[in-house]
Amino acid sequence: MLARRTLLKLALVTPLGASLGALGCTPRELSVPPGAPGKGAKRPKLVIQELGDFECPFCAEVQPVLEEVLHHYGEQVKLVWRDYPLTRIHPHAMGAAEAAREVRAQLGEAGFWRFHRVLFARQGALARPQLETYAEGLGGVDLDRFRTAMKQEAHRPAILREMAEVDSLGIDRVGTPGFFIGEDVLFGAHPFATFRDLIQPHLS
Repeated sequence: MLARRTLLKLALVTPLGASLGALGCTPRELSVPPGAPGKGAKRPKLVIQELGDFECPFCAEVQPVLEEVLHHYGEQVKLVWRDYPLTRIHPHAMGAAEAAREVRAQLGEAGFWRFHRVLFARQGALARPQLETYAEGLGGVDLDRFRTAMKQEAHRPAILREMAEVDSLGIDRVGTPGFFIGEDVLFGAHPFATFRDLIQPHLS
């Protein structure tokens, strides 16, 4: 088990609403998955990896804050998305993650982030037929290829490998959203000020 230290006071409620709280740890470096979707600085001083679940309400809640982070630190910080579907409580999360990866495979980075926004906006309706409808609505998606990828679970092995890498760090109570910010780990939907206080020391 890795040594842990308190990063922030455990919080059940923040200005953004309910949160899973926060833990700090000093893990071995979490590698960025090859080809992981990201946005922000092209040559960042700091990479933030987000553990996300498209069916998680707290993940949806924190998205505007992350946009604020990128607006404020866009020349220095890059945000990378890592799928971490909590399948025990979110039955459609894995399918949504697979669908997003297939959209990215077909439409590239810009298409992924468009689909990302759609999924969070339609979070209460993420069953397979609805995912297909959303993908079709983007324009340019080969639906036969999309259906085949979903039926064959083509992207699931990569998702499971990346989740296993996170789990191997030995962090207690991994949840979503989760953020790897340098050597710090933050869980939950928090206000901009919390991210600022964690990011700023890495940029000094």
